[in-house]
Amino acid sequence: MGLAESITLEAAESFDPIDAALRRSESTFRSPRMFDQDITSAEAGYVHWAPGKSLWLTGMTIAALIGGPLYFTRGAFILFLVTTATTVCLGHPSVCTAG
Repeated sequence: MGLAESITLEAAESFDPIDAALRRSESTFRSPRMFDQDITSAEAGYVHWAPGKSLWLTGMTIAALIGGPLYFTRGAFILFLVTTATTVCLGHPSVCTAG
């Protein structure tokens, strides 16, 4: 195998069509919440508290815990089950496939 063939083979193996599509994309998916770098570590870095997000999640949890029992119906529960199953299956295809 010649040098040109090995370089072409390495370039073809390292090409990731998903990364290429993301680089070309101008949609909202182009602004990820986390950014990776060439050198990353699961141990180095910092965590910071986002008070607005924390208050929002706490408020929604309290509203669900109070409002859920007050407005419970069987139809709403069935709708919850169907939409949850659909979301999980569409968002995580490996969970819902047979093999």
